[in-house]
Amino acid sequence: MKIRNHLDTFMKKRNLTLEKLAELSGVSIIALEFLYNGKNYPTTTAARKIAKALDVDIADIWPDLHTREYQTFRIHKSDRVE
Repeated sequence: MKIRNHLDTFMKKRNLTLEKLAELSGVSIIALEFLYNGKNYPTTTAARKIAKALDVDIADIWPDLHTREYQTFRIHKSDRVE
């Protein structure tokens, strides 16, 4: 299932548009559109913010993070553990 489908499912449950999700999550509308259209992968910070705004786990939106398709999932500098 594509990320768009997962996002649609959770956004519909909460009656949210991408614009409203951007407002609630603090993730820019442009970044959300890129994620929604499969043109980019989120940073862990963005993924966390989106999941929190939708009241779901990150794995509910990105269930295949461990697979080859999502091995490019980026770790933002602020998320690194030193």
